[in-house]
Amino acid sequence: MKKDILILAALIAVVIAVPFLATKAEEAIQIKNEEFKEKQNRECYEKAEECMDAGKYDEAIELLEKLPGYYEDVEYIIQYAKFCDAVQNGEGIEELYKLIWYVPKGDEYSSKYIEEMRKAQKDTEEQN
Repeated sequence: MKKDILILAALIAVVIAVPFLATKAEEAIQIKNEEFKEKQNRECYEKAEECMDAGKYDEAIELLEKLPGYYEDVEYIIQYAKFCDAVQNGEGIEELYKLIWYVPKGDEYSSKYIEEMRKAQKDTEEQN
């Protein structure tokens, strides 16, 4: 009789534990996937910065557009890369002004490119 009770108790423990462990394993997998995705995003962002610094604006734009819209300051850097590419390709001042018309003000935005962006905006405004 005691043996039957122990077997039943063990069976109940297994029935309760298996779904719990499966849920925990699924959560761990999801966390690992998110960490992997973040690592990929970081590497893509860093590669885009390298392209920007090397004057390879088309490549930088391609890499930045692969990143999620909420990722860091992607939208501003894409605009700045397009501006730099347009300068490189000899675009007119009107087109340049359209590309750099909005640069975040104050301390709401910090990037290694912010000073260059603000200077480009000022220069195009003066020429426009």
